[in-house]
Amino acid sequence: MPYLDENFSETQGYYCSELNGKQCKTDELCGVSEISSLDGSCCVGTCSVERKRSKTWIGLLIAAIVIIIILLLWLKYKRTKGDKNPLGTRVKELERRP
Repeated sequence: MPYLDENFSETQGYYCSELNGKQCKTDELCGVSEISSLDGSCCVGTCSVERKRSKTWIGLLIAAIVIIIILLLWLKYKRTKGDKNPLGTRVKELERRP
């Protein structure tokens, strides 16, 4: 007797059409929770097309972070650009002393 099964539900003995529902396609989502029926999962709400989320923003965010890091490193290098001849500068400083 199926009703003695602990996973049995009242709707399992009916077809989806008898429950005034329909089976959603693979690329659709049911607006409410699906229930079990004799012919599989049954949606008594509305089936709507699943929106695919774009992941382009992740790539753009990573590219922006990399560009900012490169820019900061370039600015730091540009500021710390020292003398082209540090030994010559030091010699001139020592020659100026009395």
